Amino acid sequence: MSTLSQVSSSKSPTSKIPNIQEKTSSESSFPSSIKTLHSPTLGNAYDYSKGWLPSIFNNFLGGFLRDQFYLPNNKMDMTKAHEIQEIKNEHEFLIKTGQYLSHFTDMFKGEIEGVDNTFSEFGQFKKLFKVTDTPIRIQSNDITYHFTVRIVESKDFKNNPNGMRFILFSFYGHQQEKDSQVTQWDPKSLEAVGLAPVEILKTLKHNNIDVDSLFCFSLGALTLDAVHHLDEDVLPDTVIIDRGLTSINKVSSSILFWPLNRLIYNLAWGYGLDANPEKHFPNYLEKLSEKAKNKKVVVIESKVDSYFSGDRSYDEDYFKRIEKTGASVFHGQFLAPIIHPRAQHALRRDHLINNPNSGATLNNFIDSHDHESLADSLSKLFKSKDKPHTCFMVGGNKDSLDTILYMLAPVLNSHCVINK
Repeated sequence: MSTLSQVSSSKSPTSKIPNIQEKTSSESSFPSSIKTLHSPTLGNAYDYSKGWLPSIFNNFLGGFLRDQFYLPNNKMDMTKAHEIQEIKNEHEFLIKTGQYLSHFTDMFKGEIEGVDNTFSEFGQFKKLFKVTDTPIRIQSNDITYHFTVRIVESKDFKNNPNGMRFILFSFYGHQQEKDSQVTQWDPKSLEAVGLAPVEILKTLKHNNIDVDSLFCFSLGALTLDAVHHLDEDVLPDTVIIDRGLTSINKVSSSILFWPLNRLIYNLAWGYGLDANPEKHFPNYLEKLSEKAKNKKVVVIESKVDSYFSGDRSYDEDYFKRIEKTGASVFHGQFLAPIIHPRAQHALRRDHLINNPNSGATLNNFIDSHDHESLADSLSKLFKSKDKPHTCFMVGGNKDSLDTILYMLAPVLNSHCVINK
Protein backbone atom coordinates (compact mmCIF):
# COMPACT_ATOMS: atom_id res chain seq x y z
CA MET A 1 0.00 0.00 0.00
CA SER A 2 1.94 2.92 -1.30
CA THR A 3 1.38 6.34 -2.83
CA LEU A 4 3.98 5.61 -5.47
CA SER A 5 2.63 3.43 -8.23
CA GLN A 6 3.89 0.49 -10.23
CA VAL A 7 3.67 1.27 -13.92
CA SER A 8 6.48 -0.54 -15.60
CA SER A 9 6.05 -4.28 -15.11
CA SER A 10 5.34 -6.69 -17.92
CA LYS A 11 1.69 -7.78 -17.81
CA SER A 12 1.00 -9.41 -21.15
CA PRO A 13 -0.37 -12.93 -20.64
CA THR A 14 1.61 -14.15 -23.63
CA SER A 15 4.82 -12.28 -22.88
CA LYS A 16 8.10 -14.12 -23.18
CA ILE A 17 10.37 -14.53 -20.22
CA PRO A 18 12.82 -11.60 -20.40
CA ASN A 19 16.51 -12.40 -20.72
CA ILE A 20 17.39 -10.40 -17.63
CA GLN A 21 20.80 -11.94 -17.27
CA GLU A 22 21.98 -9.84 -20.18
CA LYS A 23 21.56 -6.83 -17.88
CA THR A 24 23.53 -8.33 -15.01
CA SER A 25 26.84 -6.56 -14.52
CA SER A 26 29.91 -8.78 -14.77
CA GLU A 27 31.46 -6.86 -11.86
CA SER A 28 28.60 -7.73 -9.50
CA SER A 29 29.50 -9.92 -6.53
CA PHE A 30 25.99 -11.38 -6.69
CA PRO A 31 25.97 -14.68 -8.64
CA SER A 32 25.21 -14.15 -12.33
CA SER A 33 23.36 -17.46 -12.41
CA ILE A 34 20.99 -18.59 -9.64
CA LYS A 35 20.30 -22.31 -9.26
CA THR A 36 16.62 -23.23 -9.56
CA LEU A 37 14.85 -24.11 -6.33
CA HIS A 38 12.69 -27.24 -6.51
CA SER A 39 9.96 -26.92 -3.89
CA PRO A 40 6.29 -27.99 -3.87
CA THR A 41 5.24 -25.29 -1.41
CA LEU A 42 4.23 -22.50 -3.80
CA GLY A 43 2.39 -24.88 -6.11
CA ASN A 44 0.46 -26.29 -3.15
CA ALA A 45 -0.80 -22.89 -1.94
CA TYR A 46 -4.54 -22.39 -1.59
CA ASP A 47 -6.24 -21.71 -4.93
CA TYR A 48 -9.56 -19.84 -4.84
CA SER A 49 -10.52 -21.20 -8.28
CA LYS A 50 -11.11 -24.57 -6.56
CA GLY A 51 -13.61 -23.13 -4.05
CA TRP A 52 -17.26 -23.87 -3.41
CA LEU A 53 -18.65 -22.34 -6.63
CA PRO A 54 -17.90 -23.34 -10.25
CA SER A 55 -14.38 -22.22 -11.15
CA ILE A 56 -15.56 -19.48 -13.52
CA PHE A 57 -17.35 -17.74 -10.62
CA ASN A 58 -14.52 -18.42 -8.18
CA ASN A 59 -11.97 -16.90 -10.55
CA PHE A 60 -14.18 -13.86 -11.11
CA LEU A 61 -14.98 -13.17 -7.45
CA GLY A 62 -11.56 -14.15 -6.11
CA GLY A 63 -9.77 -12.17 -8.80
CA PHE A 64 -11.99 -9.13 -8.20
CA LEU A 65 -11.29 -9.14 -4.44
CA ARG A 66 -7.55 -9.72 -4.94
CA ASP A 67 -7.12 -6.98 -7.52
CA GLN A 68 -9.48 -4.54 -5.83
CA PHE A 69 -8.03 -4.70 -2.33
CA TYR A 70 -4.56 -6.29 -2.47
CA LEU A 71 -2.86 -6.09 -5.88
CA PRO A 72 -4.56 -3.16 -7.64
CA ASN A 73 -1.96 -2.90 -10.40
CA ASN A 74 -2.56 -6.52 -11.34
CA LYS A 75 -5.71 -5.73 -13.31
CA MET A 76 -4.24 -3.60 -16.07
CA ASP A 77 -1.24 -3.58 -18.33
CA MET A 78 0.34 -0.36 -17.10
CA THR A 79 3.11 -0.63 -19.68
CA LYS A 80 0.48 0.48 -22.21
CA ALA A 81 -1.18 3.04 -19.94
CA HIS A 82 0.04 5.95 -22.05
CA GLU A 83 -1.94 4.52 -25.00
CA ILE A 84 -5.27 4.22 -23.19
CA GLN A 85 -7.16 7.49 -22.78
CA GLU A 86 -9.36 6.25 -19.91
CA ILE A 87 -6.33 5.26 -17.87
CA LYS A 88 -4.59 8.51 -18.74
CA ASN A 89 -7.55 10.51 -17.46
CA GLU A 90 -8.01 8.56 -14.22
CA HIS A 91 -4.41 7.84 -13.31
CA GLU A 92 -2.39 10.66 -14.85
CA PHE A 93 -0.63 11.45 -11.59
CA LEU A 94 0.32 7.81 -10.98
CA ILE A 95 1.51 7.41 -14.55
CA LYS A 96 3.70 10.50 -14.31
CA THR A 97 5.04 9.29 -10.98
CA GLY A 98 5.84 5.90 -12.47
CA GLN A 99 7.53 7.50 -15.46
CA TYR A 100 9.71 9.54 -13.11
CA LEU A 101 10.58 6.46 -11.05
CA SER A 102 11.74 4.71 -14.21
CA HIS A 103 13.73 7.83 -15.08
CA PHE A 104 15.21 7.84 -11.55
CA THR A 105 16.34 4.22 -11.97
CA ASP A 106 18.00 5.00 -15.30
CA MET A 107 19.82 7.97 -13.71
CA PHE A 108 20.94 5.78 -10.80
CA LYS A 109 22.27 3.14 -13.19
CA GLY A 110 24.10 5.81 -15.18
CA GLU A 111 22.18 4.97 -18.35
CA ILE A 112 21.08 8.61 -18.70
CA GLU A 113 22.49 11.87 -17.38
CA GLY A 114 20.86 13.73 -14.51
CA VAL A 115 20.50 13.95 -10.73
CA ASP A 116 17.62 14.03 -8.27
CA ASN A 117 18.27 17.17 -6.23
CA THR A 118 16.06 15.99 -3.37
CA PHE A 119 18.99 13.73 -2.43
CA SER A 120 22.04 15.72 -1.36
CA GLU A 121 24.42 12.82 -2.12
CA PHE A 122 22.79 11.45 -5.27
CA GLY A 123 26.00 11.69 -7.26
CA GLN A 124 27.98 10.00 -4.49
CA PHE A 125 25.73 6.99 -3.84
CA LYS A 126 25.38 6.56 -7.58
CA LYS A 127 29.17 6.06 -7.65
CA LEU A 128 29.25 3.75 -4.63
CA PHE A 129 26.35 1.42 -5.53
CA LYS A 130 25.47 -0.55 -8.63
CA VAL A 131 22.00 -1.76 -9.68
CA THR A 132 21.28 -4.98 -11.57
CA ASP A 133 18.19 -7.13 -12.15
CA THR A 134 18.48 -10.89 -11.66
CA PRO A 135 16.04 -13.73 -12.45
CA ILE A 136 14.99 -16.23 -9.78
CA ARG A 137 13.42 -19.48 -10.93
CA ILE A 138 11.37 -21.81 -8.71
CA GLN A 139 10.03 -25.15 -9.90
CA SER A 140 6.93 -26.18 -7.99
CA ASN A 141 5.05 -29.30 -9.13
CA ASP A 142 4.22 -28.72 -12.81
CA ILE A 143 4.66 -24.92 -12.73
CA THR A 144 7.87 -22.93 -13.14
CA TYR A 145 7.76 -19.49 -11.53
CA HIS A 146 9.99 -16.80 -13.02
CA PHE A 147 10.59 -13.98 -10.54
CA THR A 148 12.84 -10.94 -10.90
CA VAL A 149 14.73 -9.30 -8.04
CA ARG A 150 16.76 -6.11 -8.16
CA ILE A 151 20.21 -6.09 -6.59
CA VAL A 152 21.56 -2.81 -5.16
CA GLU A 153 25.02 -3.34 -3.70
CA SER A 154 28.24 -1.58 -2.86
CA LYS A 155 30.64 -1.82 -5.78
CA ASP A 156 33.31 -3.11 -3.41
CA PHE A 157 30.87 -5.40 -1.57
CA LYS A 158 33.17 -8.43 -1.44
CA ASN A 159 36.10 -6.60 0.10
CA ASN A 160 34.35 -3.98 2.22
CA PRO A 161 33.29 -4.99 5.77
CA ASN A 162 30.94 -1.98 5.68
CA GLY A 163 29.48 -2.96 2.33
CA MET A 164 25.73 -3.16 1.85
CA ARG A 165 23.58 -5.23 -0.51
CA PHE A 166 19.82 -4.93 -0.93
CA ILE A 167 17.75 -7.53 -2.76
CA LEU A 168 14.48 -5.87 -3.78
CA PHE A 169 11.25 -7.79 -4.45
CA SER A 170 8.01 -6.42 -5.91
CA PHE A 171 4.74 -8.33 -6.25
CA TYR A 172 4.57 -7.27 -9.91
CA GLY A 173 6.36 -8.12 -13.13
CA HIS A 174 6.66 -11.91 -12.79
CA GLN A 175 5.66 -14.88 -14.94
CA GLN A 176 4.68 -18.50 -14.52
CA GLU A 177 5.12 -21.29 -17.05
CA LYS A 178 3.08 -24.45 -17.46
CA ASP A 179 3.07 -26.80 -20.45
CA SER A 180 5.32 -24.33 -22.33
CA GLN A 181 2.71 -21.56 -21.89
CA VAL A 182 4.05 -18.41 -20.22
CA THR A 183 1.52 -16.18 -18.45
CA GLN A 184 1.55 -13.42 -15.89
CA TRP A 185 2.12 -14.64 -12.34
CA ASP A 186 -1.37 -15.29 -10.97
CA PRO A 187 -1.37 -15.94 -7.19
CA LYS A 188 -4.86 -17.13 -6.20
CA SER A 189 -4.65 -16.57 -2.43
CA LEU A 190 -2.78 -14.38 0.02
CA GLU A 191 -0.92 -17.52 1.03
CA ALA A 192 0.51 -17.68 -2.51
CA VAL A 193 1.35 -13.95 -2.42
CA GLY A 194 3.23 -14.27 0.88
CA LEU A 195 4.93 -17.49 -0.17
CA ALA A 196 6.67 -15.84 -3.14
CA PRO A 197 9.19 -13.86 -1.03
CA VAL A 198 9.47 -16.80 1.39
CA GLU A 199 10.43 -19.13 -1.46
CA ILE A 200 12.92 -16.56 -2.75
CA LEU A 201 14.55 -16.51 0.69
CA LYS A 202 14.83 -20.30 0.40
CA THR A 203 16.34 -19.93 -3.08
CA LEU A 204 18.96 -17.49 -1.81
CA LYS A 205 19.88 -19.93 0.96
CA HIS A 206 19.98 -22.73 -1.63
CA ASN A 207 22.55 -20.65 -3.52
CA ASN A 208 24.68 -19.98 -0.41
CA ILE A 209 23.69 -16.32 -0.27
CA ASP A 210 23.48 -15.23 3.36
CA VAL A 211 20.72 -12.74 4.17
CA ASP A 212 21.24 -10.70 7.35
CA SER A 213 17.93 -8.86 7.46
CA LEU A 214 14.38 -9.12 6.12
CA PHE A 215 12.63 -5.80 5.49
CA CYS A 216 8.83 -5.87 4.97
CA PHE A 217 6.99 -2.71 3.96
CA SER A 218 3.17 -2.49 4.09
CA LEU A 219 1.59 -5.52 2.37
CA GLY A 220 5.09 -6.99 2.23
CA ALA A 221 4.35 -8.14 5.80
CA LEU A 222 2.44 -11.01 4.16
CA THR A 223 5.90 -12.60 4.10
CA LEU A 224 5.56 -12.98 7.88
CA ASP A 225 2.16 -14.61 7.49
CA ALA A 226 3.85 -17.40 5.50
CA VAL A 227 7.06 -17.49 7.54
CA HIS A 228 6.19 -20.88 9.06
CA HIS A 229 7.23 -22.43 5.73
CA LEU A 230 10.86 -21.42 6.43
CA ASP A 231 13.39 -23.72 8.03
CA GLU A 232 14.84 -22.38 11.26
CA ASP A 233 18.15 -21.41 9.67
CA VAL A 234 16.62 -19.41 6.79
CA LEU A 235 14.89 -16.56 8.65
CA PRO A 236 17.38 -13.67 8.87
CA ASP A 237 18.53 -12.59 12.33
CA THR A 238 16.98 -9.12 11.89
CA VAL A 239 13.37 -8.59 10.80
CA ILE A 240 12.22 -5.04 10.06
CA ILE A 241 8.52 -4.25 9.66
CA ASP A 242 7.92 -0.78 8.23
CA ARG A 243 4.28 0.35 8.47
CA GLY A 244 3.26 -3.26 7.95
CA LEU A 245 -0.06 -5.05 7.63
CA THR A 246 -1.32 -6.34 10.99
CA SER A 247 -4.33 -8.41 9.93
CA ILE A 248 -6.96 -8.30 7.21
CA ASN A 249 -9.70 -8.52 9.84
CA LYS A 250 -8.44 -5.39 11.62
CA VAL A 251 -8.11 -3.39 8.44
CA SER A 252 -11.50 -4.39 7.01
CA SER A 253 -13.24 -3.65 10.33
CA SER A 254 -11.82 -0.13 10.47
CA ILE A 255 -11.91 1.17 6.91
CA LEU A 256 -15.34 -0.16 5.87
CA PHE A 257 -18.73 0.36 7.53
CA TRP A 258 -20.90 -2.37 9.02
CA PRO A 259 -22.32 -4.65 7.62
CA LEU A 260 -20.24 -4.19 4.43
CA ASN A 261 -17.00 -4.79 6.33
CA ARG A 262 -18.25 -8.18 7.60
CA LEU A 263 -19.50 -9.17 4.16
CA ILE A 264 -16.20 -8.28 2.46
CA TYR A 265 -14.12 -9.93 5.17
CA ASN A 266 -16.15 -13.16 5.07
CA LEU A 267 -15.82 -13.28 1.29
CA ALA A 268 -12.07 -12.66 1.57
CA TRP A 269 -11.78 -15.43 4.17
CA GLY A 270 -13.75 -17.83 1.99
CA TYR A 271 -11.50 -17.15 -0.99
CA GLY A 272 -8.20 -17.53 0.85
CA LEU A 273 -7.63 -13.78 0.95
CA ASP A 274 -7.34 -13.48 4.70
CA ALA A 275 -4.04 -13.04 6.56
CA ASN A 276 -2.88 -12.34 10.10
CA PRO A 277 0.88 -11.63 10.31
CA GLU A 278 0.35 -10.14 13.78
CA LYS A 279 -0.59 -13.62 15.02
CA HIS A 280 1.50 -15.91 12.84
CA PHE A 281 4.91 -14.24 13.16
CA PRO A 282 5.05 -14.51 17.00
CA ASN A 283 3.75 -18.09 16.64
CA TYR A 284 6.77 -18.88 14.47
CA LEU A 285 9.23 -17.24 16.87
CA GLU A 286 7.77 -19.26 19.74
CA LYS A 287 8.47 -22.46 17.80
CA LEU A 288 12.09 -21.39 17.25
CA SER A 289 12.66 -21.79 20.98
CA GLU A 290 16.30 -20.95 21.87
CA LYS A 291 17.11 -19.75 18.33
CA ALA A 292 14.65 -16.86 18.73
CA LYS A 293 17.02 -15.27 21.24
CA ASN A 294 19.36 -14.32 18.39
CA LYS A 295 16.65 -12.39 16.54
CA LYS A 296 16.03 -8.64 16.39
CA VAL A 297 12.55 -7.39 15.49
CA VAL A 298 12.28 -3.74 14.47
CA VAL A 299 8.74 -2.37 14.18
CA ILE A 300 8.24 1.02 12.52
CA GLU A 301 4.83 2.68 12.64
CA SER A 302 3.28 6.00 11.69
CA LYS A 303 0.94 7.35 14.34
CA VAL A 304 -1.56 8.58 11.76
CA ASP A 305 -1.09 5.94 9.06
CA SER A 306 -4.32 5.88 7.04
CA TYR A 307 -4.03 2.08 6.74
CA PHE A 308 -2.44 0.68 9.90
CA SER A 309 -2.72 3.13 12.81
CA GLY A 310 -5.20 3.33 15.68
CA ASP A 311 -7.38 0.20 15.88
CA ARG A 312 -5.46 -1.23 12.92
CA SER A 313 -2.04 -1.06 14.57
CA TYR A 314 -0.29 -3.76 16.60
CA ASP A 315 -1.74 -4.82 19.95
CA GLU A 316 0.54 -4.48 22.97
CA ASP A 317 0.35 -8.25 23.32
CA TYR A 318 2.18 -8.56 19.99
CA PHE A 319 5.34 -7.02 21.44
CA LYS A 320 5.03 -8.96 24.70
CA ARG A 321 4.77 -12.27 22.86
CA ILE A 322 7.89 -11.52 20.82
CA GLU A 323 9.84 -10.42 23.90
CA LYS A 324 8.88 -13.63 25.72
CA THR A 325 10.65 -15.65 23.00
CA GLY A 326 13.90 -13.90 23.91
CA ALA A 327 14.03 -11.87 20.71
CA SER A 328 14.98 -8.19 21.01
CA VAL A 329 12.20 -5.74 20.12
CA PHE A 330 12.76 -2.19 18.87
CA HIS A 331 9.63 -0.10 18.35
CA GLY A 332 9.39 3.35 16.81
CA GLN A 333 6.28 5.44 16.14
CA PHE A 334 6.78 8.46 13.91
CA LEU A 335 4.63 11.49 13.11
CA ALA A 336 5.11 14.13 10.43
CA PRO A 337 2.75 16.87 11.71
CA ILE A 338 2.02 18.73 8.47
CA ILE A 339 1.63 15.67 6.22
CA HIS A 340 -1.82 14.28 5.38
CA PRO A 341 -2.49 10.81 6.92
CA ARG A 342 -2.88 9.23 3.47
CA ALA A 343 0.65 10.35 2.61
CA GLN A 344 2.25 9.26 5.91
CA HIS A 345 1.92 5.58 5.06
CA ALA A 346 4.48 5.77 2.26
CA LEU A 347 6.37 8.88 3.35
CA ARG A 348 10.06 8.78 2.48
CA ARG A 349 12.22 7.48 5.32
CA ASP A 350 14.28 10.68 5.44
CA HIS A 351 11.06 12.58 6.24
CA LEU A 352 10.28 10.47 9.32
CA ILE A 353 12.21 12.22 12.10
CA ASN A 354 12.96 11.19 15.67
CA ASN A 355 11.56 14.40 17.13
CA PRO A 356 9.85 13.94 20.51
CA ASN A 357 8.56 17.53 20.30
CA SER A 358 6.48 16.65 17.23
CA GLY A 359 5.07 13.41 18.61
CA ALA A 360 7.59 10.69 17.73
CA THR A 361 7.71 7.87 20.30
CA LEU A 362 10.71 5.57 20.15
CA ASN A 363 10.96 2.79 22.74
CA ASN A 364 14.45 1.28 22.83
CA PHE A 365 14.60 1.98 19.10
CA ILE A 366 17.72 1.11 17.09
CA ASP A 367 20.67 3.49 17.33
CA SER A 368 18.64 6.65 16.90
CA HIS A 369 19.25 10.13 18.26
CA ASP A 370 16.92 13.11 18.60
CA HIS A 371 16.22 14.85 15.29
CA GLU A 372 17.74 11.99 13.33
CA SER A 373 15.77 10.55 10.43
CA LEU A 374 14.60 6.95 10.10
CA ALA A 375 16.87 6.71 7.04
CA ASP A 376 19.86 7.63 9.24
CA SER A 377 18.96 4.98 11.82
CA LEU A 378 18.46 2.27 9.20
CA SER A 379 21.74 3.16 7.52
CA LYS A 380 23.56 2.52 10.79
CA LEU A 381 21.62 -0.72 11.35
CA PHE A 382 22.67 -2.01 7.91
CA LYS A 383 26.31 -1.13 8.54
CA SER A 384 28.07 -4.09 10.10
CA LYS A 385 31.48 -3.73 11.71
CA ASP A 386 32.96 -7.01 10.58
CA LYS A 387 31.26 -8.12 7.37
CA PRO A 388 29.06 -6.81 4.53
CA HIS A 389 25.31 -6.71 5.20
CA THR A 390 22.65 -8.20 2.91
CA CYS A 391 19.01 -7.16 3.27
CA PHE A 392 16.04 -8.73 1.46
CA MET A 393 13.43 -5.99 0.99
CA VAL A 394 9.77 -6.72 0.12
CA GLY A 395 7.63 -3.85 -1.18
CA GLY A 396 3.96 -2.96 -0.75
CA ASN A 397 0.90 -3.58 -2.87
CA LYS A 398 1.57 -0.80 -5.40
CA ASP A 399 5.33 -0.92 -5.43
CA SER A 400 7.36 -1.72 -8.53
CA LEU A 401 11.08 -2.38 -8.34
CA ASP A 402 11.56 1.26 -9.36
CA THR A 403 9.39 2.42 -6.43
CA ILE A 404 11.26 0.27 -3.92
CA LEU A 405 14.59 1.55 -5.25
CA TYR A 406 13.42 5.16 -4.87
CA MET A 407 12.22 4.49 -1.30
CA LEU A 408 15.59 2.88 -0.51
CA ALA A 409 17.55 5.88 -1.82
CA PRO A 410 17.22 7.95 1.42
CA VAL A 411 19.03 5.15 3.29
CA LEU A 412 21.82 5.17 0.71
CA ASN A 413 21.95 8.97 0.95
CA SER A 414 22.28 8.77 4.75
CA HIS A 415 25.04 6.19 4.35
CA CYS A 416 27.03 8.69 2.30
CA VAL A 417 26.39 11.59 4.69
CA ILE A 418 27.30 9.60 7.81
CA ASN A 419 30.49 8.26 6.24
CA LYS A 420 31.76 11.57 4.82
